[in-house]
Amino acid sequence: MKKSVYFILQLIVGGTLALTFFKQSLNVHPDKFNYQLILYLAGMFLILISLLLITKQLANVIIKKNKSSYSSTLCFFLLGVIMMGLTFNGMIHVERLNFLIEPYFILFEFGFFVFLISGCRLVIQFISSFAKR
Repeated sequence: MKKSVYFILQLIVGGTLALTFFKQSLNVHPDKFNYQLILYLAGMFLILISLLLITKQLANVIIKKNKSSYSSTLCFFLLGVIMMGLTFNGMIHVERLNFLIEPYFILFEFGFFVFLISGCRLVIQFISSFAKR
């Protein structure tokens, strides 16, 4: 329970940082230092890490309650979808600033990787459950 509260607080802090500094982070120039951009990216990083940790915690709780392995894989599948949605939204807003696209693309690839691996695991588990019957 203590870990869950910590992860939720981390999510709130990350969301506050990301929402507060999003508009200011778009008004940057490549040759100038911009602390708003760093705080915005730190907020995005905190959001994504806390989502990953909350999903892991939720999957552990679900595995203890159910003996089904579908539930934990489905949690990570939804996490991948959420991460891809968050980072794709950011990539659309910064497409005109070419030097900002790399952090978003890396986060998008991470979300896509989680989505792809958990999707493959869901399909394999589904096929193996029918093969056992």
